[in-house]
Amino acid sequence: MPNTYNGVSGLPNPPSPFPTREGGAQSQNDSVVSETGRSLRALLVMVHGSPRPIANAEMFRVVEAVKARAAFPIVEVGFMECNEPTIPEAIATCVQQGATEVIAVPYFLHTGTHVADDLPTLIEEAMERYPGVAFRMGDYLGRSERLADILTDRTRAVLAV
Repeated sequence: MPNTYNGVSGLPNPPSPFPTREGGAQSQNDSVVSETGRSLRALLVMVHGSPRPIANAEMFRVVEAVKARAAFPIVEVGFMECNEPTIPEAIATCVQQGATEVIAVPYFLHTGTHVADDLPTLIEEAMERYPGVAFRMGDYLGRSERLADILTDRTRAVLAV
């Protein structure tokens, strides 16, 4: 998972504001090896959170589908606001489960203050707190070109009714 913006047609590719260990881009196969000689990657899904249970249930449905794919041995959700565990608590859970690398992905659609400032700050703080763990932050969901396909599909579905 590159630590850069994915190209979106017609939009510039600004440098990524997202932190990585050593401050540089890392390849998808780079990982930190634990004292036991094994690397253990964790996926941290960072979400805003909602006081409405149905909103969180939909997000958890997506996260459960990701877990079912078994791409990561550890998958945790951390909330920015409104719910628990908080993002720092979820990071701590990843580390307690033996994660040597945490891939943090914002479950956000746009680059508001949380994506641009708050989430990178939380990851930088985690880097300081857990120096033996590598951290990489992926792009927020809204950077995916697939969102345009989904929006088009939703529009066509309405028109077909």
